[in-house]
Amino acid sequence: MVENQSYLDDPPAAILTTAQREYLTGEREVEGATERMLRGRIRDRLQVSIFDLAVIVNEMSLDDLDEALSEPDGYESNSGTTPPLNARMYSLATLLYLYHREGEVAGEGQSDGWLTALDIEEGIRRALTRMGVSYNDVNVSIDVDRAEDLETLADREDLASLSREQLTQLLTAGLISGDEHAEAWMEKRSREHAEDGGGEDASHPPDDGE
Repeated sequence: MVENQSYLDDPPAAILTTAQREYLTGEREVEGATERMLRGRIRDRLQVSIFDLAVIVNEMSLDDLDEALSEPDGYESNSGTTPPLNARMYSLATLLYLYHREGEVAGEGQSDGWLTALDIEEGIRRALTRMGVSYNDVNVSIDVDRAEDLETLADREDLASLSREQLTQLLTAGLISGDEHAEAWMEKRSREHAEDGGGEDASHPPDDGE
């Protein structure tokens, strides 16, 4: 969680209304027909926003894009926190991969991630053209190595036997609690410390936001 969030107190027009944002973040409880209607409106807004995004990146001036992509006025660069926009840009790639997720594994002889890579290549080409920069080639390679389902990993009796990356994935997915994550992390460090016969003992897990 970003600590310096005063810039979000009164957001301008956005994809989500305040009520929709509060619903998705769990700050507002909605049930029954009202919830179904709210979810439908959120889906519609997301879909239309993708078309709008294409218009923006193709037609908006670079100066306006640069200003829009600068950190919000309420953010203090010396606050020691990750810049808000910087911390959320991955969401664009998340949507892109989710959109392609079935086709990613259906391409014969193709690595998982090839469709996402193609779109990223095209996006970079268009960005370079907007910048007035010529290019000889743009090549992006993505190779995803999928493993077990997270729910299967969460059922393990010995969570400390999992990798740190897997523990973080389980925490992010909400399949284990912060306490379970911390306990498994410290047990893992304790075992490694014992196997090494001593040495530096970094027994504390990172904060949930890291």
